[in-house]
Amino acid sequence: MATAYEYIASNSRRIFLLVTAFTAVTLACVWWLAYGFGMAHYSRPPDGSDSYGDYMYKRAAHNIMQQVTDYGAPSSPEPLEWVEASVPSLARSFAWRAVFIVALVMLLLAFSPLDIMETMVLNSAHALRLKEEDPRELYRLAGTVFLTVGLPAPVIYVVADDSLNAFTTGFSPKSARLVLTQGALDKLSRPELEAVIAHEAAHAVSGDCRMMLVAVSSVLLFKFLSECFFVGVFYGARKNIFSAVMFFVCGAVSAVLGFVLAPLGRLAVSRACEFRADALGAKICRNPGALASALKKIGEDSRVELLDRHPSMVGMCIVNPRKETNFFLAVTGLWNAHPPISARIHALNDMDGRV
Repeated sequence: MATAYEYIASNSRRIFLLVTAFTAVTLACVWWLAYGFGMAHYSRPPDGSDSYGDYMYKRAAHNIMQQVTDYGAPSSPEPLEWVEASVPSLARSFAWRAVFIVALVMLLLAFSPLDIMETMVLNSAHALRLKEEDPRELYRLAGTVFLTVGLPAPVIYVVADDSLNAFTTGFSPKSARLVLTQGALDKLSRPELEAVIAHEAAHAVSGDCRMMLVAVSSVLLFKFLSECFFVGVFYGARKNIFSAVMFFVCGAVSAVLGFVLAPLGRLAVSRACEFRADALGAKICRNPGALASALKKIGEDSRVELLDRHPSMVGMCIVNPRKETNFFLAVTGLWNAHPPISARIHALNDMDGRV
């Protein structure tokens, strides 16, 4: 048994640890990938003598011959002074510059105004803005909920879909856009609709949209790097085999990070954010039971066909708006942007009466 405050504190700590680990791992991987690229790029000496790759090949051949033959081995190659003195130093310098640039971009994404991104999100969902003079009661309800957390009344948009779902966008808490489907407006009771709006207000005040943008950008960065490194294999092959191998290894590591590990980290953060928004939303509306009831209704009909072509928007919605097509993914839950609805309802029922 736990109160809403305990759920909020627990999930806030989890999100902090996940975000810190995600950022640290991202920057560490960028450093090693940039270091590998630097070693491959700077491996050819300016005077046309043996490259670092040629040197490593001769050393390996010497060691192998010593192990497999009794007739002696070729003489060990002389150490390359230019390699030992300059190449690792140049590669490290390049790696630190790359980390600085990536960290700077992450900070800019986290703190700069990005209104163009909000417009792209709203256009992707085909959301239409509601004029304040039409649904006065809805604007009054949303304004009251957002005022509870110290935010101005949001601009409200509606998606013309009979299913039930909702999300909020806006990379500044004070410029939030609340998006609701027509089905949510028609099928949810007033307490349930208020609870859903409270959940979205919790996302806005916590800055979850901006945090997810940084996480998604990190995923896209690794995917982009993997493509660049694989193209670089052909460039490196013209210089020496060592450069080609380094480009291939960096590309393979980037692909694993971009297509597997980084998305898993982003989705883990997203699931923790949903649990926190549920708890904070219950605290805002003082009615966990209404939010649990709303989640149950939304879970029965949450698919928004307009978002089928926009998988990057899945994590923004209160419930997954796309249909699960993979049994393994549905069972493991590792690739889900949302926790199971049953677990969310259980947590809300657990804190009911203790907010």
